[in-house]
Amino acid sequence: MHNLYGWFDGSCTPYNPGGYGGWGIVLKNSDNELIHKDGGKLEKGPHMSNNVAEYFAVADLLELIGTVAAKGWSVLIRGDSNLVINQMSGKWKVKKGMYLEQFHRAQKELMKLQKMGIAVTFEWVPREQNQEADELSVSAG
Repeated sequence: MHNLYGWFDGSCTPYNPGGYGGWGIVLKNSDNELIHKDGGKLEKGPHMSNNVAEYFAVADLLELIGTVAAKGWSVLIRGDSNLVINQMSGKWKVKKGMYLEQFHRAQKELMKLQKMGIAVTFEWVPREQNQEADELSVSAG
């Protein structure tokens, strides 16, 4: 059993890349009680994409976890981005892309959690199981 469950999502609208970015995060405890949810808008421009917004969201979620989790806790993070889940799990290599800055920020936050003794695992879920974070990201973008 995990102590915390997190969900993240990102969007780029009305076009990807180049649109407005939006992000959403949800964090719940093992009793499915809401600890925190948030979302926001990211700048529009040629540097914005779905992947940038997804990584922004997961980095913010990891940072939030660091403020509420304790040594020995385990956290399951779910998202509908194959890219983010597989890269953050170490299954896929990171080569290049607009999202590199946010990827490095997410990795830094993940390493902080690991140093605190917090176990983090990532799991891909279909969009239907990521609805709360998806709605936050789309309404913000």
